[in-house]
Amino acid sequence: MKLRDRHSICWLCLLLLLAGKISAQTGPEMLINPWEDKQRVNLLGSSTLFGQSHLRKTDDSFQMQGYAALGRWRVLGDRIESPVVGFKFNELQIDTPNTALPDHLVNTGFSVGSPVGLIGDKWFVLAIAGVGYAGDSWFADPDAVYYTGTVLVGKRFDKDRALIFGLDYDGSRTFLPDVPLPGIAYRSLVNDRLKYTVGVPFLLIEWTPIDEVAVTARYSLLSRIEASVDYHIYKKQLSLFSHLTDTAQGFHRDETSGDRRIFFERKAMEAGVRWSPRDNMTVTGAFGYQFSQRFSEGFSLRNTDLLAKPADVPYLRLQLELQF
Repeated sequence: MKLRDRHSICWLCLLLLLAGKISAQTGPEMLINPWEDKQRVNLLGSSTLFGQSHLRKTDDSFQMQGYAALGRWRVLGDRIESPVVGFKFNELQIDTPNTALPDHLVNTGFSVGSPVGLIGDKWFVLAIAGVGYAGDSWFADPDAVYYTGTVLVGKRFDKDRALIFGLDYDGSRTFLPDVPLPGIAYRSLVNDRLKYTVGVPFLLIEWTPIDEVAVTARYSLLSRIEASVDYHIYKKQLSLFSHLTDTAQGFHRDETSGDRRIFFERKAMEAGVRWSPRDNMTVTGAFGYQFSQRFSEGFSLRNTDLLAKPADVPYLRLQLELQF
C-alpha cells in the first residue's frame, strides 16, 4: 500500500466514527474534515446575531448572540505519522431577566489525534485525546472540565471500502456522558458522485447528482440530524446553500452538584451565500430561522427538568474560513 493511500484511509476513518458527534459538540469538526493537498492549518470563526424574542409562558424578553471558533494544525504536514492538533470555542450570550437562565454558556476544548499503528496493508489503529470546559462561568468551575478520548481500529478492504470499530468517551456528551460508547461503521465510495457511511450510532450520505450540486445528510443518535444542499453558481468560488440542523449541547451549572448540567436544544433552517475570493479564504453569510428551542436541567437528556422555552426567532450568521 502506498503511503498516500494509507494517509487517506487513516484520516477518512477518523471522520467516520466522529461524524455522528459534529452537531452535538462541534469539537470533532477540528479533526474530521478532509485536508487539501499540502494544507497544514485550517481556521474558522463565526458570529450569529439572533432577533429579539421572548420566553413562552412567562413572556420574559429573551435574546442571544453566538460566537464560535475552530482551528486545526497538521504538525508534520502531509506525512502519514503527523499528529493533528485542534481547538474549539463556542459561546452563547443570553440576555433575559429570567433568573433560571445564565448570562452565558461556553464550551471550549483542545484535542490531539494521530495514527497509532498500521498493521500490514489492511488494518490500522488511530487515537484521539482531549480536554475541554463546558459551563456557565468563565473557567471558575472545576466540575465543568471534561475529557474526551477515542480509539479506532479498522480494516481496509480496497481503496473505496473500509470497516471501522471504535470506542468513544466524551465527558460533555448530552447522552451518557459517563459511559464509553462503542461504534461500528462501514464506509463505501460507490463512485465519484456517491459516498456513504452506515453504522451505529450514525448514518452519513454524500451525493453529488450533478457537478453544480452537492447534498449531505447525516443522522446520529448523539447529534440528531444535519442536512445541507450546495449549488455552485460559478465554479466553486460562489455558491448558494441551505442547511438544516437539530442539535443539543450540555453545560455544567456552577454552584451545583457535579452531575447537574443545563441543556440547550434547538432546530434551525438557514440559507445563504458562500464566496471564495481566494483559494485559501471562504466568506459565508446566512439568514436563518431557529425554532423548537428548549432549556432544561439534568445529568443527561434522558431525564431533564424544563427551565424555559424561547419563542422561534430569525438570525443572521457571518463566517470566515482560512486555510494555509
